[in-house]
Amino acid sequence: NNLISSKITKEELELLYWTKKFTLLEIGKSKGLSEATIMGRMNILGVTRRTRVEAQQERRLRTNKICLNLTPNLSYIIGVICGDGSVFIDNRKHYIVALTTIDLEFAQSFTESLSKIGLSSSIKLDALRPHIKIVRAYSKRFVVWYRALDKISFLDSIAQNSKLFFSFLRGFYESEGTLNLSGKPYNRLAMSNTNKELIEKLFRILKDYNFPFHLYTHKQAYSPKHKPYKICYELTLYYKGEILRLLKILKPVIKNSNYFK
Repeated sequence: NNLISSKITKEELELLYWTKKFTLLEIGKSKGLSEATIMGRMNILGVTRRTRVEAQQERRLRTNKICLNLTPNLSYIIGVICGDGSVFIDNRKHYIVALTTIDLEFAQSFTESLSKIGLSSSIKLDALRPHIKIVRAYSKRFVVWYRALDKISFLDSIAQNSKLFFSFLRGFYESEGTLNLSGKPYNRLAMSNTNKELIEKLFRILKDYNFPFHLYTHKQAYSPKHKPYKICYELTLYYKGEILRLLKILKPVIKNSNYFK
């Protein structure tokens, strides 16, 4: 065994372990050696091993059978990410799907939809701001897939399927929507975003569903010192009857005024 293991190079171990994502056990089996022998050889050659978090992430990738077929849950998830949600790769090369919100119901809804496509996730409180809820899921496959997704082409593909489209819109509305039913100065349901192409596409699709939205452009600044200003695009619906019709279709878990009770 020592003779065989001595012939395994550092480059070969790094290829199997880091590029092909083999476990120590799988490398050992491929070479007819024990896991302990492979570990010892890695130590000798100075091949770094995964951290505990990285190992957990790899296990999730292996155990999670993610379904990326077009379903209402996937459409909802994409809607959320197009708004307050995010996908990113952190400094440790973890592939993360995330949502930060003050609304527990929203966090729970997002988590439930993630689980239905095969993604494990958790809800944690921000250490410094305990009213903030943070949802996180780890999936390289999903992050890579989402980043390659053309959002406008996606909307075109679901525009004629009302169940898929309004599932997307529910996620987007729960992320980016506001609702005022006080009548002061007027009733108003709005959704805003800095992605002009996305908002214009939603405007056209909603028009096809006979919702009389108005499209506005605003300057948006996070502080007086924030320059240049970001341009924000807004879809606004004013008529109370139409607002109620949309809410009954979307069934949002927040920003719903309980469908006017």
